[in-house]
Amino acid sequence: ILVCIGGFAWPDLSRTYKQSSLVDWSIVLVMFCGGVTLPTTELWRQIIHWRAVGLSILLIYLVVPAIVAMLAWPLRWLNFDNNQQIFEGYMILAAQSGTLASAIVITTRAGANTALAIIITVSGAALAAVATPLILSVTLAADHVHLNTGSMALRLLGLVLAPVFLGQLARPLVTNLLARVAWLPGILSQLVI
Repeated sequence: ILVCIGGFAWPDLSRTYKQSSLVDWSIVLVMFCGGVTLPTTELWRQIIHWRAVGLSILLIYLVVPAIVAMLAWPLRWLNFDNNQQIFEGYMILAAQSGTLASAIVITTRAGANTALAIIITVSGAALAAVATPLILSVTLAADHVHLNTGSMALRLLGLVLAPVFLGQLARPLVTNLLARVAWLPGILSQLVI
């Protein structure tokens, strides 16, 4: 609530944060905290839940875009300025996977399966480079939807996979320290979001 109030009170500060590299570093911090706090065995155990991961990917990249397309389709024929741009904006939002960092934090705070949330987040992010242009080309009939999938994949590797992997590598080294400050990674993740 305080962050929302702060965003409205100081919009220039919020825009500056959004445009800075601090956003990327914030995501890295959240993913690292997720990697360092989860036992490796728990992550491996969740990888075998292919049904949950598959269902989540199906919802993210098929069901949600289909629902948004059906609900937003009438915008194409309404007679007001920018109706086509509004429709395209909805479809661009629907073609994206969920917010990476906030999904992990919300799942953790709710006491749910954080390891599975990390696996689903990583899987969804990995598929974004292929699924997003495909969804946009189908729903917008746009041949001009071109994304640099190589740079997108490298960015996702740096923001999502590498921090979780490094957190897992650091876990054995900081296990005793984590026992004393088990609350710290969760607080850091919440502050970042």
